[in-house]
Amino acid sequence: MSESTVEIFNGLQQQSSANRTVIIGGGIVGSALAYYLSRNGSSSQIILIDASHSNPQGSTAFAPGFVGQLNSISHLTKLAKESVEAYSKIPGAFQRVGGLEIASTKAGIAELHHRRDLAHAAGLPAEIISSEEASTLAPHFHAQDGQSQALFFSSDGSANAPAIAQFYQAEAKAKGALVVGVKVSSLTSNSISGHFYITTNLGVLEANKVIVATGIWTQELLKSLNVVLPSIPVAHPYAYGPSRPLREIRQPFIRWPEKHIYARDHGDVDGFGTYHHEPSAAAPGQSALFNQVSENAIHDYALSVFPNADQRESKTPYKGFNAMFSVTPDSMPFAGAVPQIPGLYVAAAVWITHAAGVGRMVADLVLGNKLPQEDLETLKAFDVMRFAGDDDEVLKRRALVTYNDIYNKEDHR
Repeated sequence: MSESTVEIFNGLQQQSSANRTVIIGGGIVGSALAYYLSRNGSSSQIILIDASHSNPQGSTAFAPGFVGQLNSISHLTKLAKESVEAYSKIPGAFQRVGGLEIASTKAGIAELHHRRDLAHAAGLPAEIISSEEASTLAPHFHAQDGQSQALFFSSDGSANAPAIAQFYQAEAKAKGALVVGVKVSSLTSNSISGHFYITTNLGVLEANKVIVATGIWTQELLKSLNVVLPSIPVAHPYAYGPSRPLREIRQPFIRWPEKHIYARDHGDVDGFGTYHHEPSAAAPGQSALFNQVSENAIHDYALSVFPNADQRESKTPYKGFNAMFSVTPDSMPFAGAVPQIPGLYVAAAVWITHAAGVGRMVADLVLGNKLPQEDLETLKAFDVMRFAGDDDEVLKRRALVTYNDIYNKEDHR
């Protein structure tokens, strides 16, 4: 008979914590950290704790799963390429269906050509195609017209984030890591002993290293250590159309950058969302779901890119919802060590697109592995304390601005 959570936790409390690394947060980032720490032969006891690891309630559980590798920030493109390579090795986790970006104005089409050049410079396949070619690739999402063009990224795709997290957890457990379902309420440290004290619903767990990978809850959890992190949770509307038969060929995911709308084929339903609305900062509860924002008008706007009645049929009536993710003042994650608190690390505001790469990089840092120059430069850019001393309200406003520029057309650094 397997041990209960209470028995496992009580056993851990009785053991020495002198060589123990605890990852708080069992979403895709925390799970990737557990995988890379255990895979790389850490001598430390690896423990992953999350209140909802068996029934995920964080952003990982509700993410649409778009994985577009190209970003105007080169660090993010590098990590996206690494993550796609990692996800491609996990059965059923990643579908390389490709990604389309469609534009119809002169400025929008010029931006597509610019992004194609950026893609080629980054080693990513990308080609400009006609409206007719785009409608052939995605007939249920784009109707041929005489003015638009599209940029096709053949190596992009869609990821099943919960499946990836589950895979990483299973692999970590097979290497000796523990996954424990407890709810964390606070995190404190003792500067003399160098130990951390993680208060949970089952009691206090000690560790000598802690990695905070709690997504939308990161900002609140770090307050107990006097670490101020401008990782701002925002509500984002998404919608699913009615159930339908599976299509013979899964279609690429589609973006309309000029309109801040995107859509994808989820298999038995179509999904769509938009960033074309006032950003809404949110206070996380027990789940990343956030139902205090009226999304009907927002979703109706998103449907405006489907003038064809046949296309709209698979998207209405829709079921809309809001889920939260985090934005930052410069559109980049927080990843690395907290210098004023030895043994504390953070991996926050990380998208699924970059999760495996960030997990591997932070794991190497925790393990003390020699990092290549490229990783050192990325960690410097993602420095956890890069906004220390800046005004909190100014940082929050800057972060919310990035929500409406989710494709990073502007440099917010």
